[in-house]
Amino acid sequence: MNKKLVSTFIALTILTSMVATGCAKKNDSKDVASNTAPIEYNELGTLPIVKEKQEISIVAPDTAYILDLNTNDFTKWYEEKTNIKVNYQQIPEESFKEKKNLMLATGNLPDAFMMGGFTKEDEVNYGQQGILIPLNDLIEKYGYYTKQIFEQQEQLPAAVTAPDGNIYSLPRINECYHCMYAGKAWINQEWLDKLGLKYPETTDELVEVLRAFKTQDPNGNGKADEVGIIGSTNGWNANPIDFLMNSFVYNDYGKRLAVKDGQIYFAPLTDEWREGLKFVYQLMSEGLIEETSLTQPAQEMVALANSTDPVIGVGIGATPSDTIGGEALGRFKMYEPLSPLEGPGGVRTTITAPGGIYSGHFVITSAAKNPELIFKWVDSLYSPEATMCSNYGIEGVEWEVAPEGYVGLDGKQAKWAKIPKEATTGESNIAMPNVALVNLTAEVRAGEALNPDDEMAPYKGEAMLFSATKDYYEPYAEKEYLPSSMYMLPEELEGLAQLQTQILDYIKESMGAFVTGARDINNDAEWEKYKKELEALDVAHYLEVHQAAFDRTK
Repeated sequence: MNKKLVSTFIALTILTSMVATGCAKKNDSKDVASNTAPIEYNELGTLPIVKEKQEISIVAPDTAYILDLNTNDFTKWYEEKTNIKVNYQQIPEESFKEKKNLMLATGNLPDAFMMGGFTKEDEVNYGQQGILIPLNDLIEKYGYYTKQIFEQQEQLPAAVTAPDGNIYSLPRINECYHCMYAGKAWINQEWLDKLGLKYPETTDELVEVLRAFKTQDPNGNGKADEVGIIGSTNGWNANPIDFLMNSFVYNDYGKRLAVKDGQIYFAPLTDEWREGLKFVYQLMSEGLIEETSLTQPAQEMVALANSTDPVIGVGIGATPSDTIGGEALGRFKMYEPLSPLEGPGGVRTTITAPGGIYSGHFVITSAAKNPELIFKWVDSLYSPEATMCSNYGIEGVEWEVAPEGYVGLDGKQAKWAKIPKEATTGESNIAMPNVALVNLTAEVRAGEALNPDDEMAPYKGEAMLFSATKDYYEPYAEKEYLPSSMYMLPEELEGLAQLQTQILDYIKESMGAFVTGARDINNDAEWEKYKKELEALDVAHYLEVHQAAFDRTK
């Protein structure tokens, strides 16, 4: 089957299939069938999935932005459509990984995990142990929508196939353009204009801008309350060090691995990494970066951003909503994206992660009494109507088919439009964004309409992120990078998780120490000591196993 035809078909049928099915909200319920009775299924690709109500159990994170998965509007709608009730066990995000690992270790398992965050290493490890079941046969027999996804995406099924040939997880397809280049920052353009400063393109120009922001009272309140650069510890890509390092050497914000001419190297051992830390230390020592950026949670940065007077010069983070103040304050229009700065060595790059295929999102465990039931339930989440309703909410309440003449983010006729509502903050219960499995293609995302009645529309939400990525970040994308589809062999995984944790924890600790002056980044002996300590953690083996996996993936 031609992949482009399939992709086009899915994008176009989103209008017709959603209108025909309608994400209408219903609260009728049926009695749950006896667990001992044989399950009667309807034809593949049709709803409901089963003739009599069934139940399954799924563990998922308790996110800060969804009130309750069990009472969620989408949960109710999908239960009515499929005739399958899900009992969600929700674990707080901050302790999810620890408690998930405990469940896997003790055998106290649910039927499945969703938004499980299973790494490639986890899939191989728990798959080999029989804790996660292979999905190959289920896909072959019952993968009505999964097979369409595999045809649509060139990287699939290879990107989710372990070295033993098994598929242990289903991916979340989210061709999120702005997520692919998520190392962003936001600079106060109104302050630049007021002070007669030009938009900074280099690290030297940034220093001059920050000094002016700190000393020339650009918010005009007569107080020395302006901050230069600010970030947080748990915001999305909100560490200022990470953003600034890409002016010296490629920094992936995670494994600290970069690629040149097909060879992987460890960025924190390079001279360029040291020069980057020297630059950040300079900004820290002058008070141009708030030191609280290394200790404060995102909530505190948001509170500062929402001060009565604007006080942030440059906010670090993948999205403006939790970085520079809320839409309700009208501050989005004050800021422009800050592209990567050109460093003294001519480096100007940004974190690059194209693909939009997030494996490890949904797994079925060995505790599942009826894997067929669970698989058919999750397979239908890939349908166009379920994708829209799970990610955006109920049709006719949260969104509608776009009227003729509405323009999408891509400048073409829009496919769908959000129904205007007052901006809200905090938890919502209308949908399950990021949690539910979806097939959120680039066509669907770019088909969102700009509200013609909202003059702020281009300055907020997806519109701002789309244009920011296109104009300020994609032009500086790295040409070589580690693909997300790399799998390790079982023998390569031996001790790797602990090794990686030790190395990356050491890097995080050292970065903070060097930029705050706790360790002297300008002292050659101290730098050599740092490198020897790092090498003693067996960085060589860390590189070796990643290179082998990279070579196999290529």
